[in-house]
Amino acid sequence: MNRLIISLALALLALLGGCAELGPGTPSLSEAQRARQAALSEDLGELQQDVRSLKAAQEEHDRQFSDEQFGKPLQESIGRIEARIDELEGRVRELEHSAAMWDNKMQAVVDVVKSENVQLRAAIEKLRRGSLSHEGQHTVSAGETIADIARRYGARAKDIIEANDIQDPRKIRVGQKLTIPNVER
Repeated sequence: MNRLIISLALALLALLGGCAELGPGTPSLSEAQRARQAALSEDLGELQQDVRSLKAAQEEHDRQFSDEQFGKPLQESIGRIEARIDELEGRVRELEHSAAMWDNKMQAVVDVVKSENVQLRAAIEKLRRGSLSHEGQHTVSAGETIADIARRYGARAKDIIEANDIQDPRKIRVGQKLTIPNVER
């Protein structure tokens, strides 16, 4: 803004200076031109006063803000603020590290719980199957086959063969006691 005012003032001085250089043989200024010159001179005077006021204000501003009483406390405040920022950044880093450790611990707990849940579900399923069935005994009668016995108890022939370690299912004998797995009650 100061530069604008100074530029305007210089332009007015140049204009006024040009008007003042009218010499002999140059037609005289008309009343309108004289009035215009007077108005410009007045404007120039006001602009010069404004420039002086602005310079004084700038000097006062510079004096106030370069003053030791203002600058030193400001620098001390800035130093305290920067130290506080460093402290807070350190705490943030600590909290981030702590949060990462807790995340790892929580993931380990979640993994253990998931594993235990799988084991518990398997145990529950085994208990369910066990409560609906039990091993039974059957004594082989004449003419019975493993398939007949399996149908009678609702079991699978393969399970009866495995439970009794039978090598050849065609060679069971009358009076032989067989364990029947998964017999429904």
